[in-house]
Parts: sequence; C-alpha cells; structure tokens
Amino acid sequence: MRVLVVGNERWAVAQAERALRGHEVRRCHEPEAPAFPCAKFCGGSCPVEDGVDVVALVRGRHSSEVLPGELGAVCGLRADVPVVAAGMVEGSPFADLVTATVPPGGRLAEACQSVAVPDVRVG
Repeated sequence: MRVLVVGNERWAVAQAERALRGHEVRRCHEPEAPAFPCAKFCGGSCPVEDGVDVVALVRGRHSSEVLPGELGAVCGLRADVPVVAAGMVEGSPFADLVTATVPPGGRLAEACQSVAVPDVRVG
C-alpha cells in the first residue's frame, strides 16, 4: 500500500510513519524541509500525481484551518484519493471530507488498509 503521510506537526507525521512500517510511505517534502512549497514546486515529483492508494492526515494539535503541512490532503481530496484522518480532527476543515477517522491512539495502518483504493493508472 502506498500512503502519503501529511500533518500539522512533525512529531505526529513521524509517529504515523512508524505506524505504517511495512507500507510504502510517501511525503510532499523531505522531513526537515519547510512544508511549503511542496516538492513539486521545488522541481521534484508529486506523490499524488505519481500515485498513492490513500492519504494519511495526522493532526497533532487542533486547528480550524488547513495548515501548510496538510496541503497534500487537499491534493488527495481533489484527486479522489481516500483520506484517513488521525489525531485531533474534530473541528478541523477536514472533519466532514475524510473517508475515515482514527482517534488518538487508534490503528492508523488498519484504517488506511480498509479504505485504500489501488491506483490503476498505467504509466
């Protein structure tokens, strides 16, 4: 399973990546790079355009706004990729748009597997 992991806190993204060990984890930017601009705007490739089966949006804190580290979830939604939100999702702009929600301490990998839609694009 190819999972794009995005989030509003670096520690939460790192924790999600550990929970998804054994799956192909992709990111919109390198771990220590600024969240914006994304790799696509810096001459790299876009994981959503390259093909992912699901987006894991992890929120380490509450926010009523979309934060820079979460922009990949917007791209995933626009591309009709299922989005699983984990962590502090209540009251977020994503709350009613995601395919599934995982509470803090929940099983992210299982939730992602349950909604993942394999990318069937032929390159």
